[in-house]
Amino acid sequence: MNKLLNLIIIVLALALVAVILYPQWQESRPVRIRFGCDSTVASVAFFVAKERGFFKDNKIIPEFVFSADPRKALDGLFQGEIDCGVFPWHLVLLRVAERQETLKVFVSEEFRTSLPIDALVVKPKSRITKLSDLKKKKIGYPNQLRELMPSLLVGAGVNPKDFNLMEMSNSELIAMLLQNKIDAAMVIEPERYRAIQESTSVIDDAALAKYISSPFPGAAIGYTRAYLTKNRKTCVKLKLACDAAIGYIDLNPEEARKILAIYLGFQEDELLDCRLPDFQKLVEMNRDAVQIYSDRLKANGIFNADVDVRPIFVEPILLRP
Repeated sequence: MNKLLNLIIIVLALALVAVILYPQWQESRPVRIRFGCDSTVASVAFFVAKERGFFKDNKIIPEFVFSADPRKALDGLFQGEIDCGVFPWHLVLLRVAERQETLKVFVSEEFRTSLPIDALVVKPKSRITKLSDLKKKKIGYPNQLRELMPSLLVGAGVNPKDFNLMEMSNSELIAMLLQNKIDAAMVIEPERYRAIQESTSVIDDAALAKYISSPFPGAAIGYTRAYLTKNRKTCVKLKLACDAAIGYIDLNPEEARKILAIYLGFQEDELLDCRLPDFQKLVEMNRDAVQIYSDRLKANGIFNADVDVRPIFVEPILLRP
């Protein structure tokens, strides 16, 4: 009888130890996170976090999933195909307005007129010097700006119907321009920098901030509400890693550009003066600018519903270590 009692005590003690230690063991294990990325500067924080060991320090194993179309990437996030990603702010707001599905954002990226991230460019030595010269001509633009191009043109004082708008990937635009397949290209960094290196002429710099909303909320980094609820501790680690990457980018922009170049398939020194967006951590995000932008998009007919942007941002208390 005593032997059985002792055995039961040992089994219960082992079970108690397992209950106590198992969560700690689970928390210490590296977690794999699938990141949705694009071919613009918006994804550079992810690349820096990997290359400088910030993901590793926080026990994150990153897997980068590249997509030329951010709409497919955003669909993939809500379908569970990726865990976290960077997306144009207007698509985040559009999804809230049309589907009542919200990204939970913990990093925001702004484009400013004083720090151009986008530009409308034409061929070298072109006689085209202003937007109105492009009437009846072909303007190429990246997938990221599909919904925004009409608003941009209206904001610039011209009629979108007067132009032949052609959508393609951001990385295709310069080649299409130099091959005379389009007459102008609306490009986002790093293609803006590469266009300038090809001696193209900039006829409108920082057009998004100039004609739609300034400062311009360019991109948001986040995950679904369900992912945050289920993986809060992982989201804390993810915030710490991205915050460290943003701090590194602020202090070492030249090194960040080298990392960006490698991940986007360029030579290390090919993007030496590419412009980087203003990265804003959770407590720094310009929520008022996002609300103004949302109201502007509704006024421009991109969606019809009022969007309160406050629930989109992750509550800081949830990401405290």
